[in-house]
Amino acid sequence: MVFGLLLDFELRGAIVGFIIGCFMDTEYVFPEKKEKRDFRVSFMMLGAFVMQTPGVGSKLSSNVVRSALVNTFGETYTQRRLSFFYELLRQRIQVEAICGQIQQYASVGEKNTLLRFLFELGEQPGVNKENLHHSINYLAARIGVPFETVQQVYNTVKGKMRDQQYSEEQTYEEQAHRPEQEFNSLSSSFTTLGLASTANEKEVKRAYYRLAKKFHPDSNPQASADEKKLLESKLRLVIEAYERICEVKNWK
Repeated sequence: MVFGLLLDFELRGAIVGFIIGCFMDTEYVFPEKKEKRDFRVSFMMLGAFVMQTPGVGSKLSSNVVRSALVNTFGETYTQRRLSFFYELLRQRIQVEAICGQIQQYASVGEKNTLLRFLFELGEQPGVNKENLHHSINYLAARIGVPFETVQQVYNTVKGKMRDQQYSEEQTYEEQAHRPEQEFNSLSSSFTTLGLASTANEKEVKRAYYRLAKKFHPDSNPQASADEKKLLESKLRLVIEAYERICEVKNWK
């Protein structure tokens, strides 16, 4: 304002000076631009970690691995990084550091993309599904993804793979009327309990009580916070598998 008065000592000068003074006194803070991060290498490293799980990587064909990589990263990137990915399988993966970065900086969509990649990579015939799911649930807990979200992603991937399998097999007459969804769901439930699909009610209950006791928090009082999260996810899988079998079999 003083600046304006010095111009012509009139009201007009005062107004101009007031505006200039406000402009000079005001500090404008530019919004900080969020850095875009590329998680593709991190995703590959966690994929290698899952493949290192006993009963998983040894059961996967090179075609399955490449297909999962292409679906997630594209043909060009996969072609450049395929040998790098196989080299990762011989390395010790620093899971804690990688998951810490993803938890802090990755978006919800990016985290879900990672889970879809891991399930698509490992959810194959012959793979030890219990070990596979334990590894993925362990990673999900470390990157801050709720168990319910993990299940939703898994169901999406499983449904997609089931549709593909049905499309390939539908030329067989016995497949035309087969309740595919119910069969696969029931079969995976028996696998979660470590049983064959021919197990009887007594065998199912015995396996359920054994695994529920094994993964219950009261049976693991010395477990760390991260270990408790993993145990909780395992216990939920066991309970859901048992309830699904009882429902389909009409066991009380």
